[in-house]
Amino acid sequence: MKGLVIVNPHARSGLATIEHAAWQETIANRLRPLMDVIDWSETQHPNHAVALARQAAEAGYGYILAAGGDGTISEVLNGIMSSSKRPVFGVLPWGSLNDFYRALSLAESTAKPDPQTLPLDIGRATFDGVERYAALSISIGLASWAEYQYQLASRNLGRVFGLPPGIVSALVSYRFPREISLSIDGDSPRQVPMLSLAINNSPTVAGGSRLTPDAAVDDDHFDLCLIPPMSLLRLGELLIGSYVNREVDRRMVMIRRASQITVMAEKPLPVHVDGEMIPDVGPLAQSISISVLPGELRILRPSLLQD
Repeated sequence: MKGLVIVNPHARSGLATIEHAAWQETIANRLRPLMDVIDWSETQHPNHAVALARQAAEAGYGYILAAGGDGTISEVLNGIMSSSKRPVFGVLPWGSLNDFYRALSLAESTAKPDPQTLPLDIGRATFDGVERYAALSISIGLASWAEYQYQLASRNLGRVFGLPPGIVSALVSYRFPREISLSIDGDSPRQVPMLSLAINNSPTVAGGSRLTPDAAVDDDHFDLCLIPPMSLLRLGELLIGSYVNREVDRRMVMIRRASQITVMAEKPLPVHVDGEMIPDVGPLAQSISISVLPGELRILRPSLLQD
């Protein structure tokens, strides 16, 4: 059985390059009980991991691992899901937040006794005809716009110093519909007020915010948290509480479990998947359809790959 590790060389502050033989040998020693051959590929540009993962899956690799942050994980996932085959997925959490890895660790603590893998639900999302797959989250509205503004700011100021101006820019420039048509699990669409909508496969996002505290990667559903329009003061109270109190104030939001979600808006809304924008749609979409694929992939238990 062959395995491929797809490495983002910019991870770990640039120390994740394949030339660093020490960590490479450490990872190889952990993987050898599972696979006979271990190959390594390094990404060279955005979306390169998508192509590498798709080619490896079609070539018959039984294991494909993403070594990097949530963006690298998302690209490898989409490469696998665009293939006709379903190798075992794996994650080396070398990003700054690693929300997805924390969700895997939580699932492992309560999983049925399989010595190697866990089942992983996958979200299939269509944005104005463009299809993407999600392992962690899908965001619509203000949170997505803030992510977009942060990415723009960080290009010039870096990931740390780009955060404050990105947030300020998002709050000042957000001018999008405050109402959507929402359908959950086949119910009739209804108009609901919305500032931000988080659709999550994980209890935490954004480094620890518990907007969907009951979400799990293996429960056959995604959890959604709809935040209605509110003042900046109330929004700040809500978000700070989701970090400090480790759970969002349910009196201020709507939380539901769902396997099918459809969102329509009069004008396009900001969207992103697993923390990544969708350049194909600009990053705005007017028609959004999400379906959960229960247990679509098997993923390596995180304890097998711990540093």
